[in-house]
Amino acid sequence: MKTLYHVLFTMSFMVILTFSKGFSQPSLYMPTGNEYDFGKVGPGQLHCKIPLINISEDTLRIIRVNSSCGCTTAPVDKSLLVKGDTALLYVTMSTSMSDGIKSSSIKILVSEKKDSVYIINLKANIVKDIATSTPFFPVPDNVKLNKEVESEIILTNTGNETVKIMPPVYEGNDLIINFNLKSTIELMPNEKFTLKASIIPRAENLTGMVYIPTSSKLMSLISININISIRDLLNQINKK
Repeated sequence: MKTLYHVLFTMSFMVILTFSKGFSQPSLYMPTGNEYDFGKVGPGQLHCKIPLINISEDTLRIIRVNSSCGCTTAPVDKSLLVKGDTALLYVTMSTSMSDGIKSSSIKILVSEKKDSVYIINLKANIVKDIATSTPFFPVPDNVKLNKEVESEIILTNTGNETVKIMPPVYEGNDLIINFNLKSTIELMPNEKFTLKASIIPRAENLTGMVYIPTSSKLMSLISININISIRDLLNQINKK
């Protein structure tokens, strides 16, 4: 009977040892865990640094880092990690066009005894206290080269506090643009303002951004696209 117990104990120990080896601890440690929550923020570019620490006895090599969408980039400052070494993952998640819960993920492929994949889930709650009627300035399809067209969007204060809206700034090429907002205004809660733009396209590359500074803590800068259809413009240019 003692022999039988001895055999059973030995077999159980071997099973436990095999099981523990199959589920060994990860070699790459992330103090932030497998999820990073930006919390309640306004739309824009979100940034964070995530440490990656080699807690194994071996040298690790980060083969590549991929993100689940084009809205997220995550370059790493070093790819070779000796024992105890730390690399920094510089994460940027773009939420300019987002509203509500925004999620993304990062996959890190690491070469150790066998290649392993580590996943970090990103999350943010995007809150807009200044709403725009559209994310871009609408422009008619029959726009002509060097001819002025009118466009407008409506800004609405959806928050609980008065917000200051400052004159817009255009960044881009090949457009002449003027706005009806020449000085800072104040928008009370639920108040609206119609921002009008006079646009003159000057060439075929007709994409730009309009930035509107505000006093909002969540939305210090409103970003509005200007994308004019170049199909008709190219036809006009080719006929010349």
